[in-house]
Amino acid sequence: MKGRRSRLLIVGLVGALAIVSVEDVFGQASPSPERRVPPPQSVRLYVFDCGTIHVPDPARLRLKREEVPATDLSVACYLVVHPKGTLIWDTGAVPDPAWKPTGGPVVVHIVLPDSQQRDVTVRKPLKAQLKEVGYSPTDVTYLALSHLPLRPHRQRE
Repeated sequence: MKGRRSRLLIVGLVGALAIVSVEDVFGQASPSPERRVPPPQSVRLYVFDCGTIHVPDPARLRLKREEVPATDLSVACYLVVHPKGTLIWDTGAVPDPAWKPTGGPVVVHIVLPDSQQRDVTVRKPLKAQLKEVGYSPTDVTYLALSHLPLRPHRQRE
């Protein structure tokens, strides 16, 4: 009985985190009850460019400078469209409302939970990329995050 209560608490917390994360990323509070896109007949996968994180020291990844030709890491976000629901896997290094698109690449300075700092280059908001393939945040049924969301410090001018 005690184990079941713990599992229910964990599921509830994960659900709450998913709702908060969707609000943070897309800047909207509640999904529409109507689904704009009908479910597909088969699974589809979309890969979005959610930024480039600049890692100045590869030692953080336990690599030596001479082992790594480039230290810029791609940040991908995935939309998995399935007949039983739509899943976003990761939402990018910088939430959409935390930066303003300029028509070109934008560098956003972030501070990691351990106080390390990084610059992330973003080109297009995730919401705009979703729209290009015919989806909106309200079409997302499930959210999965592989990393702790980062909080942007400021957009570089």
